[in-house]
Amino acid sequence: MGRRTPRPSSRRRKSRSGPLPRRSTHSSDEGYATVSAGRYEATERLRGLDPETPPLERGILPHRLDAFEDYVALPERMRGNYPSGFSEEEFRNYMGGMAAIDDATVRAIVTAAEHAHPRPDRLLNVGGGPGAFAAEFDRRGADVTLVDRESVLDFLEDHHREQGLNVVEGDARESLPTGYDVVFGARMTVSLTLDGIREYFGNAYEALDPGGTFVGAEWVRGRSEVAERFGLHMVAISEAGNTYTEAEYRSALADNGFVDIEITDVPDTRFQVVVGHVPDSA
Repeated sequence: MGRRTPRPSSRRRKSRSGPLPRRSTHSSDEGYATVSAGRYEATERLRGLDPETPPLERGILPHRLDAFEDYVALPERMRGNYPSGFSEEEFRNYMGGMAAIDDATVRAIVTAAEHAHPRPDRLLNVGGGPGAFAAEFDRRGADVTLVDRESVLDFLEDHHREQGLNVVEGDARESLPTGYDVVFGARMTVSLTLDGIREYFGNAYEALDPGGTFVGAEWVRGRSEVAERFGLHMVAISEAGNTYTEAEYRSALADNGFVDIEITDVPDTRFQVVVGHVPDSA
């Protein structure tokens, strides 16, 4: 949502097998290679560069390499010359990057969401992508609906079916299904402008029953050590993305009627949860 949509492309990045060149000085530190007899040998983590590797098993590295190309093109992008969308392979790599979030972080964020609204019955996961958060909420007993764009749902159809997830096509800036205790999104606002965030929060408010809770897991500028760097990343890969301050989140939530707004750090992660509540009498 708010991200570039995939565009057809035959471009495929070649994979490397066998020994790595000696100039790969940091690869062993990152876990992509081991040193044997003075030579670098590729580890399983480099398997993500093989085009035959299933997209959701590729990890973050292919997406990071795609993003590096975007950084090189940043001067042109700053002049307004954005490509029309992800290539097909870039879209696959992006989905692999989204799926690479570690289980401990997912559990910590879901726990923080449950502190904001204990034991939700019905939960809407906005922009849920590969479904890591939806699956964890489901495991903890919530009736979960995952909403995302048509291109994402089509690409992940088999994966969502295997997970047993209920999915609905939608765009958070336009409308959302209604009747939920909790609306949850992770890393959603980084792909939106401030106006887009206000539209998203307004639709989240309408999706919630009285007494319901919005929870967003984000990197808040001024609170998260990665927020400013990730803001630059979003400027490089998208037309609208950025990271935002606590004051900007509070204002956007309050403007849409949310009360008891809180922004708290998620323990042992770089994330914050942005929380707003719908009044019981709404």
